[in-house]
Amino acid sequence: MLNRSFLEDDGSNKLSNAGERIVLQDSVNTIISDVSYNDGRPWPVSADGDGYSLTLMMPSINDPTEARSWRSSLDFGGSPGFSDFVPLQSWVESYGGVELLKDADGDGRLSILEYLENTNPLKKDYSSKEIKLTEEGELRLEIKQAIGHDQVY
Repeated sequence: MLNRSFLEDDGSNKLSNAGERIVLQDSVNTIISDVSYNDGRPWPVSADGDGYSLTLMMPSINDPTEARSWRSSLDFGGSPGFSDFVPLQSWVESYGGVELLKDADGDGRLSILEYLENTNPLKKDYSSKEIKLTEEGELRLEIKQAIGHDQVY
């Protein structure tokens, strides 16, 4: 088994800023993950040299080989040793068990959208949501999703 550090002796990053293949294996050489990342879209561009790391969203569900399964870390420098993920159930409980498919504060947004944006579902606050009709005639809802609020798929 090859043990390789991804840090130089001075603490700087050895990983290619332009992307590369990373294969993670366990102690008996079984492949845990085989990922080729890139530094351009659809990969999170804020993780491209700006000090944020790539974070796999919902690892038990998402495919790590797909760029859309990744986001940038919440904190500069990443989140080694802990998760910056905000579980949906914890968020619901922090607001007294708010119902996700209801608009508890009457601001025209369901609580599930408030989770995604990390706004207060019990206080009227108008988000960045935008509803558009595409050239193909499809209705499109755009919101700014808060980092770590990943548990809606």
